[in-house]
Amino acid sequence: MTMQRATSKVSLSAVADAALNGTSANLTYQFTDMPETGQIRLNRRTDAVSVSMSGTGSDGNSAVFKIWGYAADGPAKLVYSGTGTLGTAVAGTSKLFADTFTESETHVTTTTVVDSAANRVASIYFDAVGYAFLVFEAITFTTLTAVEFHVHELGYGE
Repeated sequence: MTMQRATSKVSLSAVADAALNGTSANLTYQFTDMPETGQIRLNRRTDAVSVSMSGTGSDGNSAVFKIWGYAADGPAKLVYSGTGTLGTAVAGTSKLFADTFTESETHVTTTTVVDSAANRVASIYFDAVGYAFLVFEAITFTTLTAVEFHVHELGYGE
C-alpha cells in the first residue's frame, strides 16, 4: 500500500540570480554545486513525489521554474521544467494555488500533471527513486511576489 511519507514546503521569494548551466563556477551540475536555496532532502524510502504550487498573486499570474533531482552523491538531473499558473483556489491570505502546469521539458523521469486548468489544486507527479534531494529553481515570476512548492513524498510502508 502506498502512503504519504512526508510533506515539505519550499518557499522562494525571488528568482535565481543565475540558473544552473553546467559550466559556470558554482553553477555546474556537480553534487558539490547543489544550491542550498530551494532544496529539500527526500526520505530514503520515497518512491514518488507529488508537487503543488501556491503563490502570492492573482488568478492568471505565473512562475516559470525547474525541478532538479540529485542522487546521494550524483549530478543534477532535470526532472521538470515548465510554468505554474495561479487559479482561484485559496491557499491562504493573499495566496492562491496553481491550477495549471504547462510542461516544457522533462528529462530522466516521466511526469504527470493532474487536475490541470480546473480552478482546483493541480499537481505534478513523478518517480523519485534514486533521488536524495530535490532543488526548486525559480526562473521568472509574472506578477507574483513569492511561490511555495508543496512537496508530498509517497512510498511504501515500513
